[in-house]
Amino acid sequence: MVSHRPPPAWTSLLLALTAWILSAGSSLAGTVLAWGDNQYSQTNVPIRLARVVSIASGAYHNVALRSDGSVAVWGWNGYHQADLPTDLHDAKAVAAGWNTAFAVRKNGTVVGWGDTNYSQTMPPAGLTGVTAIAAGYGHTVAVRDDGSVVAWGYNQFGQTNVPISLTNAIAVSSGDSHVLALRSDGTVTAWGFNFFGQTNVPLDLSGVKAVAAGAYHSVALKNDGTVVAWGNNDAGQTNVPPGLGDVVAISAGRNHSLALKSDGSVVGWGNNDYAQSTTPAAITGITAISSGFYHNLALNAVDLPQPRSATAVPVLFNGSVIAIILTDGGTGYQGVPSVQIVGGNGSNAQAFASVSGGRVTSVSVTNPGSGYQSIPEVVIQAPDDSIPPPVATAALESGRLKLAFNVTSGLRYQLQASTDLQTWVSVGNPINASTTSVQQVLDTLPTSAYYRLVDAP
Repeated sequence: MVSHRPPPAWTSLLLALTAWILSAGSSLAGTVLAWGDNQYSQTNVPIRLARVVSIASGAYHNVALRSDGSVAVWGWNGYHQADLPTDLHDAKAVAAGWNTAFAVRKNGTVVGWGDTNYSQTMPPAGLTGVTAIAAGYGHTVAVRDDGSVVAWGYNQFGQTNVPISLTNAIAVSSGDSHVLALRSDGTVTAWGFNFFGQTNVPLDLSGVKAVAAGAYHSVALKNDGTVVAWGNNDAGQTNVPPGLGDVVAISAGRNHSLALKSDGSVVGWGNNDYAQSTTPAAITGITAISSGFYHNLALNAVDLPQPRSATAVPVLFNGSVIAIILTDGGTGYQGVPSVQIVGGNGSNAQAFASVSGGRVTSVSVTNPGSGYQSIPEVVIQAPDDSIPPPVATAALESGRLKLAFNVTSGLRYQLQASTDLQTWVSVGNPINASTTSVQQVLDTLPTSAYYRLVDAP
């Protein structure tokens, strides 16, 4: 129930970067937005979740993949689907089933956790070369790098009976008990539960570039940016809005559907009991979408700055700490952190920190101690990760991208851009924040998909 597209080219990037949602029922952390049903906190995105490159929604939980290969999970945990494996740090793709979660490791193997009633989290022995994965109620489906498809788990409706004729698969999506597979030639193959005609692929359907399976309905995105849907329509989930076009990604929930357009806007239709089909007006600049039962996730292009711990080094004279030199004031401090002086085979040295504007501005020695034979370590308490990140928004003005950030007045910042969330390049000159809001307009057409504001020296 997830759809993702690569970082957009500049033409579709220009409407980027809404980073705080004010609409009721919406929340944000880092680059992930959420709205809809929240009875299991599935739309309470972790506050400091950032550098996210892929998202997946299960029934009432979510999985996010960061650019460094680490994974975050939140929401309902009744089957331990939010209990992340401790050794998972090398993921390249993620997926979520009804009560399960999965990650494809960079070596092409699969790790699953959560509901094990049908062994759906236990991939077949020796399964390697996996490039994509999808999960439904009690089954799991994986695409291998040779275009073959492997399925396991619950099979009451034949949902793990992969058609023998299926080759050259490039993507899969799973509903409750049916599966859609997209082939490299743009055709779609479907199998499994078909009570509502959800596996009856329209005979003339071709030129498809993405598929999404809801609980009992199916959605396909064509190369021309139009959307086709079929299957159960009890809530209007297959009633594609007239005139909908320019779509770049799709997703399907239990009985609603979403489409992401190239301008970064999201269109929803179908069941709206939890406002899951009503996209909050502030959600723009989106690069990926994913639907759970009655909630949605969206990924935007803002990478918000993270709190950074302050660091300092001591100065020794005759075995005592006579001064402490602050080497980095850090960021995100809302109170005065504790300071500890440890190691060096000495004792009793003490110091305290001063804070201004969220940074440590100095560390002063209150007791030099004695007996230090080597330079000890100054440990300054880390900043509070629970502090909400700053607001960031973007809009088009006369063909130029205008970025706005809420910041701390009196500090200095630098705008940076990235195409991969790993390598960052400074854009323009540093910004001196004289107020709590700074803006920067890019005079040239942007060529990067992600932007962030960081501390400048």
